[in-house]
Amino acid sequence: MNYFSMDLPRRLDKGDVLRSRSKKGYALIIPGFDDHSFLEILDSAITQTKGLDSKEKVLELTKFVRKEIEYENVFKGKRLTMLSESIKLRKGVCKEKAAILQMLLRQSGFDSFYMKGFVKTPSRTGAHAWVEVNLHNNVYIADPTIGYFRTR
Repeated sequence: MNYFSMDLPRRLDKGDVLRSRSKKGYALIIPGFDDHSFLEILDSAITQTKGLDSKEKVLELTKFVRKEIEYENVFKGKRLTMLSESIKLRKGVCKEKAAILQMLLRQSGFDSFYMKGFVKTPSRTGAHAWVEVNLHNNVYIADPTIGYFRTR
């Protein structure tokens, strides 16, 4: 699997807007770390990863988002939406999944970045979003949509 970044790495903060490249896409507004929906999913994630070493924790948080957020484009036809709505519905596409994972990782103390670009798999190439994490002097790709976790 090959990941090609098209934008600079981003640390997401309250009020950031993730815009779509497509004219038919939507913009996603990032909530604060004190958002009720985010705090609920953060609490569940912390409970499930308690006591793990750092690499295991990043892997388990990636799996957690993959499992907890169903892959479904619930915002089709909208121009603007909040990430907190995706968290409440427990649905989203790569944009939401990567944003949620990056926020969970930051709140867990990891140096992580939201990435946007393209992914090439044996079956397809397409626009995609994922997270990169600095861990033990290595950069890891953590992709909660595909379920991929490896060093870059």
